[in-house]
Amino acid sequence: MLRLRYYILIVGVCVALTLTGCQPRAIPASRPYVLVRQEGGDLAIVGDDAAIYDDLEAELLNAPDLQSLVALYDHTRSAYIATETIAPRSGMMQNGLTIVLSDGSTGVLQNARVWDGTGYVAIERVVSIGFQAGADPNHTRDALALVLPWMLLELVGYPTFSTEEEAPWPHQMTTRRQALAQGFALAVSIWCAEGEMRGAHSLEPALATWEDAYTEPLDVLIRENRFRYRFRHGAPTDELRPREESLCTPGVVAALLYRLLGNMEAGYPQRFMLWFVNYEGCEIPCAKLMLAVSRMGRRSGGVEAFVDSYAETFPVERALILPLVEEIFGNAEALGSSSAPVAGSPGCG
Repeated sequence: MLRLRYYILIVGVCVALTLTGCQPRAIPASRPYVLVRQEGGDLAIVGDDAAIYDDLEAELLNAPDLQSLVALYDHTRSAYIATETIAPRSGMMQNGLTIVLSDGSTGVLQNARVWDGTGYVAIERVVSIGFQAGADPNHTRDALALVLPWMLLELVGYPTFSTEEEAPWPHQMTTRRQALAQGFALAVSIWCAEGEMRGAHSLEPALATWEDAYTEPLDVLIRENRFRYRFRHGAPTDELRPREESLCTPGVVAALLYRLLGNMEAGYPQRFMLWFVNYEGCEIPCAKLMLAVSRMGRRSGGVEAFVDSYAETFPVERALILPLVEEIFGNAEALGSSSAPVAGSPGCG
């Protein structure tokens, strides 16, 4: 009965896409990403042999951390295919990372319609980057270090930020959903800029977005969980945030996820083997985070739901994550169930 319902749903989506002129198909590409740009009011594919691909790779995507993030995206698509799992965003799963070349800011565009020469292809989320040959790519490179982790979350069905939505700063209290999305982006961005997975690459791309905002390096603030304290004039004070506020602060959520990335077990349950064989060994920690996020289901979208999902997905590591939660937020028991909302926290929804 469940398979029948999925079949009916898929047929209904295909019919709807056909009626709107969008076909549920993949854009042919020889790279793990495809470039598109505005042409006559439409988003149109840039041919594989266009020189702009070489310019982009030479000036922007040559950074090892960005290469790692693009590879993670591509390998996650392969994981969905290998496990025959119905992807929450089928257009993203069928197509490689889609990058829109524009004159505007870098961010996530929603519900794109791309002309492939014969019809429109519907893609739920694409990356928009401000890139012109010969221009200084540093700002775009810095922004991509956070936008690409957002795209990883979008690929597994977790909503992040559109180009019209301002993402919170690491020290700013926000909603649970935004705190988890931005905390994930911060932790994965820093993780991809250091260590075995990234080689000896510097931390510049992960940190430069807020290089003038804080009195200490961002990676140090996150590693030492300094966002657990309220900030004033770009520096942590001696005032400890209440636990409820910490749950809604991206920098604190990032501290949890960063430490989890560095301390989690290398293995995984046998039933998830087809998911993980699509990743390189050094990518497994990030792949485990994304699998846990994808399995959060209808639970509330904050760090509480993530902790529940991670402990259920990797039960052997329950003894690891709960002490980390207690260390970072101060109370592990309160995060044992995400069914009840946190009270008494203005601005935290």
